[in-house]
Amino acid sequence: MKPLISVVVPVYKVEDYLPKCIESILKQTYDNFELILVDDGSPDNCGNICEEYAKKDKRIKVIHKENGGLSDARNVGIENAKGKYITCIDSDDYIDKEYLNTFNKILEKQQCDIIITGLIDYYDNGDKVEAFYTDEYEVLDKETTYKRMMLQDGMDVNATAKLYKKEIFDNIKYPVGELYEDIKIIYDVIDKANTIVFSKYKGYFYLQREDSIMYSNMNNKKLVLLDNIENLKNLISKNYPNIENEVIKRYVYCHYHILGRSIYDKNFKEESKDIRKKILKHKKLIFKNNIFSKKEKIATVFLMLGLKPYKLMWTIFCKLKNKGFK
Repeated sequence: MKPLISVVVPVYKVEDYLPKCIESILKQTYDNFELILVDDGSPDNCGNICEEYAKKDKRIKVIHKENGGLSDARNVGIENAKGKYITCIDSDDYIDKEYLNTFNKILEKQQCDIIITGLIDYYDNGDKVEAFYTDEYEVLDKETTYKRMMLQDGMDVNATAKLYKKEIFDNIKYPVGELYEDIKIIYDVIDKANTIVFSKYKGYFYLQREDSIMYSNMNNKKLVLLDNIENLKNLISKNYPNIENEVIKRYVYCHYHILGRSIYDKNFKEESKDIRKKILKHKKLIFKNNIFSKKEKIATVFLMLGLKPYKLMWTIFCKLKNKGFK
């Protein structure tokens, strides 16, 4: 018998994207699923949209709650899930019609606790994107999984584009009120898994938009990323010393990510200095190891010259990228 899959979708201020997300889930070729829409106190029309769809399809369960943030909504959805397996989808993303069926085909062949798939970026500009179909998959040990996540090699730490046994979350919750919640718990999630499978199929479409968390201005809440990656680095380096370099690469990546915002805000001058110091602590590894890209090596050269040269370089790079240069 096909296992019940619980699809958890936190919903907040996405009325322009929500119908496409819901429609993509309802069009699945795999039919034994429940769709849990968690309306996180959305002030727009999202709550009504959820209810209208629930009237049309009995597989949909709508939960309305006070606003508590993405993590809180995910936790509520997982707690109310009835399925043996859970997959999380963000409400501005959508999935290919074979998404759930791909998970099931793997489960028919391989007992596993987590299945990871790739995702495909899409934009609001109307460019067409298509799923990548394949039945190929590989069984990974934990060390390889962490290594590939740190290198962003076909997978990442994000909660989405994965299938989990529900029991994985028995004593794990996403941290309420924090950004970058995925990276905070990813070690605990992977550590509880006995068998991990990576599917080469790509059927999760991830929206890139300017008003997302990834592109928003600097604030104190963003600094939690640096604490989270520090903790993750310590955990993985201690238990899997063979991949310490790969963990440091992700550590450096996260610090550059925050630095690219903090240098434009005078309120984070001291934080920018501290980030610079932490990155340059690893400059020898950055220059010598080929896992670091040319962009990272060049950025480190400018960072060695000081924050002002780095800010100038970063500003020029961003302007060129926005004009289509890579």
